[in-house]
Amino acid sequence: MKLNNNHSYLMFRVRQEWYAIPVGAVIEVLHMLALNEVPEAGVLGMMTLRNRPVKVIDLRQLFGLSNPDYKLDTPIIAVNTNHGAIGLVVDEAEGVTQVKADEITVYDEEIIEGVFRFQGHMVFILKLAQLGMSRRTTT
Repeated sequence: MKLNNNHSYLMFRVRQEWYAIPVGAVIEVLHMLALNEVPEAGVLGMMTLRNRPVKVIDLRQLFGLSNPDYKLDTPIIAVNTNHGAIGLVVDEAEGVTQVKADEITVYDEEIIEGVFRFQGHMVFILKLAQLGMSRRTTT
């Protein structure tokens, strides 16, 4: 077995489900802050991160969950996608875990690319390329 076939993921929770994104895509995890309103469907607002405007989407809304609650400690995970940086509002940012490549099952759906088990939980790996454009509107 190779020692280099581990993947590092930042794990986070949306309601009762666990998700993961590659650590290499994470810019920063921060707490909720005042967002500028933007007239774009699916976008919660805009924030400034390192002197760059960044769209913020609430994964709870994206997944069709109602009545998201915003508190000062609500996490926003800033990530790089193929379409630029975005902020992802989640319920809890857990931490980083190492996963062996052979423990990941391919699960090719619109925004899910794989799944693995961690401490008794099913964890879905998000497709950041799709997520960065999944709430864009067409004109």
